Amino acid sequence: MKTLAMGALLLCVGLVAAEKETSARHAWIAFGRVTDAAGKGMSGVVVGASTGVATLRPAGKTTTDEEGNYRLSFVSGLMLPLLPQSAIVSPRKAGHYERDLHQHGFLKISDKLPVDAHRKDSAQPKTVLPRLPVRLDFVMLPAATVTVRVEDRHGRPVRNQKVLVKGKKLPPGASVVRTFTTGREGVFVFEGVPRESYWFRTPGLRSNELRFTTPGRHEVELTLDRRWWRRRKKELTAKVVAKPPPAGGDKK
Repeated sequence: MKTLAMGALLLCVGLVAAEKETSARHAWIAFGRVTDAAGKGMSGVVVGASTGVATLRPAGKTTTDEEGNYRLSFVSGLMLPLLPQSAIVSPRKAGHYERDLHQHGFLKISDKLPVDAHRKDSAQPKTVLPRLPVRLDFVMLPAATVTVRVEDRHGRPVRNQKVLVKGKKLPPGASVVRTFTTGREGVFVFEGVPRESYWFRTPGLRSNELRFTTPGRHEVELTLDRRWWRRRKKELTAKVVAKPPPAGGDKK
């Protein structure tokens, strides 16, 4: 009986400890409002958080209400919740992107403020403490959809070609916009594209820059010229071949 009683006691202690640990990890809160460019609240926007050190993992998500309001509780990315780590809070909605690429959603979570937290010239992300909600408002804009066809100099599709899409302005934690490998037709599509400037990379090559200024569907031809024996170098050229008409009233 004593053994059973001791086992039950240890189990209860373990459950309480696990509950406290989960509560301690699930201690960070972001709230705010998601609107369109005109300031109207957007419903159905998924606001999520990723946390951790070096590698960030999903840590919680919620959805905005009819007025665009949200409240998000999220966990730390490590089993040791008091260790300072990174957090990225970002909104997602099909056909849209966040105006500032959710740069202000890049945070640090910790149990105490760093020494230089109150310095105005500090380049460090804002530190958020447990159970002290931080307000993060976001503005969503209509995005572009880009269809890219990779072809050789004769206009034939290039299959199984790895392509990186890069840009000067990227969301926090990102080094590329997208990574693709072309299929049988040499085509790939990426959606929710912020209206910025981008270029394409294949191993050893970089294309010219293209800027997408209007929402809607754009078509791009990416020509890979491998005639290195003539030009002494390969070339990668990007060209917009179709784009939607300018959108009235929707400016960045």
